[in-house]
Amino acid sequence: MTTTNQILVNQAAICAALSLSHTQVQDLCKKGIIIKPERNAYDLIKSVNNYIQMLKGNISSGDSETDYYAERARLTKAQADERELKVMRGRGELVLIETAERVWCNAAITLRNNILALPAKLSKILAPIDDPRKIESELKKEFTATLDSVTVETESYYDE
Repeated sequence: MTTTNQILVNQAAICAALSLSHTQVQDLCKKGIIIKPERNAYDLIKSVNNYIQMLKGNISSGDSETDYYAERARLTKAQADERELKVMRGRGELVLIETAERVWCNAAITLRNNILALPAKLSKILAPIDDPRKIESELKKEFTATLDSVTVETESYYDE
C-alpha cells in the first residue's frame, strides 16, 4: 500500500466536495485557499483543509464581505456579553471589583480591631477562673462572638 499526502481531482470533484460553484472555486483558487498544482488538477486534501480553516476564520479569504460578517458577529457577541453582565449585576450575582475590595477591606479592619481588643477584654474575665474547661469555654465564646461581629454587609453594595 502506498501512502500519499496529495490527491489530485478535477474541478467538478472539488466543487462537489466543498459544495461550491465553479466560480467560487476559481475565486478561492486566486486567493490561495484552493490549491491548484497543475492545470485542471486540484489538491483535494490541502484545499479542503484550507477551506475549513477559512470557514473557522483562521485564514483570511481576503473577502471584505466575510470580514464584515465576522466583525458583525464579534460586535454582536460583545454586546450580548455586556447585557449578560448587566443582568447578572441586577440580580446581585456580580459586583464591581472596587466594591468588593472596599467591603472586604472594611471587614478585615473590623476583624483586626476586634481581635486586638480581645486580650484586654479576656484578661478581666479569665483572671479569677481556675478551671481550664471554664477558661476554654470563655475563650471559645469570646472568639465566636468576635468572629460573628464581623459580617459583610453586601445588600447595599449591589445598587452602586
